[in-house]
Amino acid sequence: MKKLYKWLIYTVLFIVIGSQLQAQTIINAPNLNKNSKLQLGLAEVFAVKQNNINAVLSESNVPLYSLQNFKENNSKIRVDIISKGNGDVLYAELLNLNIEIVARQQNYFTCWAEITQLNNYLNKAPSISFMRSSLKALNNAGIVQSQGDAAQRSNLARALGVNGAGVKVGVLSDSYNHKGGAAAGVANGELPGTGNPAGFTTDITVLAEMTNPGGSDEGRAMLEIIHDVAPGAQLYYYTAFNGQTDFAAGIKALADAGCDIIVDDVFYYAEPMFQDGIIAQAVDYAVNEKGATYFSSAGNYSNRSYDAAYQGTTFEPFGAGQGMAHNFGTDADPIYYLPVAKTNSSAVVVALQWDEPFLSAGNGSPGSASDLDLALLTYDGSVYSVIATSFADNINGDPVELAQVFGSGTFYVAVVRYSGPDPTHLKLNFYGSINWDTSTPSNIVGIKAGSTVGHSNATGAIATGAAHYVKTPAFGVNPPEVESFSSKGGTKVIFSKEGIRLASPIDRFKPEITAPDGANNSFFGYDSEPDGFPNFFGTSAAAPHAAAVAALMLEAEPSYTPANILTELRNSSTDMDDPTTPGFDIGFDYATGAGLIKADVAVQAAINSFCKISLTQASQVLSCAGLNNGSASVNLVNNGPQSYTYDWTPGNPTGDGTPSVTGLSPGTYTCTVSDGNFCTAEVGFNITETLPLSYPFYTEYLDNVYACEAGSAELIVNPLSFGGSASGFQWQVNTGSGFSDLTESVDFEGVNNDSLLIHNITNGLNNYQYRAVISNVCNSINSDTTLLKVNQLPAIVTEPVGQNVCVGNQTTLSVVADGSGLSYQWQLNDGTGFSNVSSNGNYSNVNTPNLRISNISNDFNNYAYRCVVFNSCQSINSSSAVIQVDPTITILGQPGDQAVCQNGNIAFVINEVNISGGSTVYQWQRSTNNGLTYGNISNNSVYSGVNTRTLNLVNIPASLHNSRYRCLINNYCQSSGALLSVIPIATVTSQPTNVEICEGNNAIFNIQAAGVGLTYRWQVKTNASGNFVNVTDGGIYQGATTQSLQLSFPSASNNENQYRCLVWGTSSCDVTADTSSVAIMTVGIAAEAQIISWNSPISTNVGVTQAVGYIVGINDLIAPDGKAEYRAGNSILLNPGFEVQQGAVFKAIIRNPCQTTVINENSPIPKEIVK
Repeated sequence: MKKLYKWLIYTVLFIVIGSQLQAQTIINAPNLNKNSKLQLGLAEVFAVKQNNINAVLSESNVPLYSLQNFKENNSKIRVDIISKGNGDVLYAELLNLNIEIVARQQNYFTCWAEITQLNNYLNKAPSISFMRSSLKALNNAGIVQSQGDAAQRSNLARALGVNGAGVKVGVLSDSYNHKGGAAAGVANGELPGTGNPAGFTTDITVLAEMTNPGGSDEGRAMLEIIHDVAPGAQLYYYTAFNGQTDFAAGIKALADAGCDIIVDDVFYYAEPMFQDGIIAQAVDYAVNEKGATYFSSAGNYSNRSYDAAYQGTTFEPFGAGQGMAHNFGTDADPIYYLPVAKTNSSAVVVALQWDEPFLSAGNGSPGSASDLDLALLTYDGSVYSVIATSFADNINGDPVELAQVFGSGTFYVAVVRYSGPDPTHLKLNFYGSINWDTSTPSNIVGIKAGSTVGHSNATGAIATGAAHYVKTPAFGVNPPEVESFSSKGGTKVIFSKEGIRLASPIDRFKPEITAPDGANNSFFGYDSEPDGFPNFFGTSAAAPHAAAVAALMLEAEPSYTPANILTELRNSSTDMDDPTTPGFDIGFDYATGAGLIKADVAVQAAINSFCKISLTQASQVLSCAGLNNGSASVNLVNNGPQSYTYDWTPGNPTGDGTPSVTGLSPGTYTCTVSDGNFCTAEVGFNITETLPLSYPFYTEYLDNVYACEAGSAELIVNPLSFGGSASGFQWQVNTGSGFSDLTESVDFEGVNNDSLLIHNITNGLNNYQYRAVISNVCNSINSDTTLLKVNQLPAIVTEPVGQNVCVGNQTTLSVVADGSGLSYQWQLNDGTGFSNVSSNGNYSNVNTPNLRISNISNDFNNYAYRCVVFNSCQSINSSSAVIQVDPTITILGQPGDQAVCQNGNIAFVINEVNISGGSTVYQWQRSTNNGLTYGNISNNSVYSGVNTRTLNLVNIPASLHNSRYRCLINNYCQSSGALLSVIPIATVTSQPTNVEICEGNNAIFNIQAAGVGLTYRWQVKTNASGNFVNVTDGGIYQGATTQSLQLSFPSASNNENQYRCLVWGTSSCDVTADTSSVAIMTVGIAAEAQIISWNSPISTNVGVTQAVGYIVGINDLIAPDGKAEYRAGNSILLNPGFEVQQGAVFKAIIRNPCQTTVINENSPIPKEIVK
């Protein structure tokens, strides 16, 4: 249906109760009408002017008003017009309409359109797919200090005899001479041209100037930077501010004019992020077809981007049919409104794109299949207010939405899919000052992504980041530091220029390099040193610095290609760090690329391109903290037979003059090698301090690794789990006799990496222990030990066996399998193939080794069953077992479950019919494992009738509880198993025993009983009472109502007391208590030990005896110098051959015969007596 795109300023109320979904339901849903033809504010501009030709346009009635381009008293607006096909038909239609065409790229036109005629254009030019505002471009300039010429060492490069002579450099920016200062710049020597005092009199060629008023002449500031660095270069200019199509035309025009180097600092909000648009295609034209080297500012928006997989939901924030929200959070914790904090009150433009092709990219690109919408909101704690929206109809058009927010504080972003399929990826760029760390949850996946997109992300473009000049080695900071605003790369290209989805997204690894910003110029910016000259800040200043160095390189070696220039710029660079990532990023990173370029090194490489000398890092060893023991070495490759000199700087490290140096403290070092023929090469090293390694050890195997037999497993040392930086790994294994090093083999891969792959795993490796020895220049540590758990593959040990059964039968099919963590699923083939069996009235235990089949009918005849045995590693099938149903016998009545009191009587009965007329043989069977297996029973004191229809059980013991009984008829027909529940009665199962103690010791009587809810009561009968009476706790008694009666220090007066226990139960069958047998306590008094009979010189065969029957505990020789120990009963017998020194004395320790510890310290009975 036809929809009208409306600018929405309204308040949205939320229900702040219930679940999160309820809390985010809009009850004042807006009417989000769309216009499929007029986009990015055009519909609102037309609506305002249609109602009142003299109406004033402003932010209040036109979205993105500050970005619109108007002229002729706001009667005309600059627009982009896009059609399907190659655009030729639309071109003819536009000519007939007398519309002012600015530029064309294939099917993409930029025009100045009469606002009141917008609908007329649409009606008379049916080839128009859609028309949108051609928004103002964004340049990447700022206002801060720098001295880029020294910071990038281009002053040293010019000392090598080059100044860019013979090289053409083209610049694209906003304007060149809107402010009217170009002539003064030439006269003052800031620019080349007639009258330049330094003799650089070739005028700047301006191919196209910005048509709209208000230009800042940032292009002239860029030209001044290039003239400072490469004053001999011939300069060209083309504005990039007349729309995307004219920007692309300008790139081609500069390339066609013979520009060797081209640089821009401009970006358009609607440039494709996931595909090369018309500007990116023009960049690749200049590079690939014209051989130009192209530099582009990376951007000034750091990581102000959200880049993540699209997560569609069914939540409709604007009401039914108005679009389903993207989930910024997780399924468990959805977030439909992304909070973003602004850092000031200036405007922020939010650009949304998703992974669908752009129609405006041309080349047959089909346009978007999905229509997504964008809304920006504020929240005051109870009410959400929508402050900006973008609801263009994107179907068959461009997948882009733009909205702008003003003011300060936190705003919220909502993305909804209005129609078409869910995309798989989306990206939001925030062009303005925001802070991710203020309001945005840190666990949202996708925030803090790279913001370099569009033509700066083109294959042919050298995206250039910025480094503050005061944070470079030339000004005392090494390694240099990137500007906090410099845009990060990492956005992947998903489509070809034809709009075909690539097999794998391409990461173009932007930016490539970093250059300084803040160079002095004659007019642009403000003087922040102050030194009398304003300073030019941002990646807009960095890009021309790098472009000018490329001009110096081309003069040095005119045959250099764009690839040569990029390679040498990278090779010259001083490595830098991305401060938003942990640790120092060695080599490329998404904030700085290869690092800060060194112009003199790059130019020297160009001069030396004919030389055969090439230098690479051979090794670099970091220094241990505080030890200054770093080292570095170089390799010469492709070198001739000449002799070489080595110069290591700074200082004179140990080994200077040779390829290797040692004893390096933290810092940056350079080795310069010369061959005596003016050919030199240098390579840099960054020696940093390494902390000693530390690791949190655990005593348990917290990270067991599970693997399958015959499979593979990966063991990983997480670099975040230990302190310090590792430089080496050695994996070890402990098979039971200690750890030993592993060597690389087909079974062990990566033994010197932080991850170990184990292949061809056998069961024999189960419970082997593995660890990694982690090392660096400081020390080595052991990682925590990992235990390898091998899951044995399933194997069938015993197959299920087919059975003959009768109607009404119950039977069990069983499988026995071996393996780890097995699971089971029984399957049935009833003639239509095997399918899983589910539990119902016929089947139970379907996921166990034993399938129980019940209520068998004639239909079950020839049913085949098998069991699928599986674990996490493998699944196997058992062989089939077939059920044969014999209709001769039919069971009419099954035995039923019964409950009976212990010692009671019951009967199980079966009723069957035998239609064969033959004899019927019965055999009752019992199962003790809940019907898994049965065994025959015989008539005895409990069973009778085991070979009849009726099985009688009498005086049933409790041990038969939970038994099952079935009848086997004619040796094949089985009844169902009937459960016998025996209700226990209280029964003493272990009687108390007599106790004999010495006075002053403790006694205890114990009893064990079976039953339900048992209670106990101990009783005592003394010689005085003559009857049993209840014992109560207190005095010498404790535990009178428990299984154990304890007596503390009973006296001789308790001698011969008798004790018993009464036990009651609470089951329905308990009527009276069961009484234990009687146990007697004997309390004795120990006599004093007597003296030893003989205490005279010991001679052969003379015994040492003791007067009373006490146990002689330990007897040892105590003088002189005893040499042996002996144990005996009540005597020591010295056998023939016993030898001892004359005068030997024995000690006999006589212990208490009670053999228990005396607790009462006042007891007269001694623990032991020494004689």
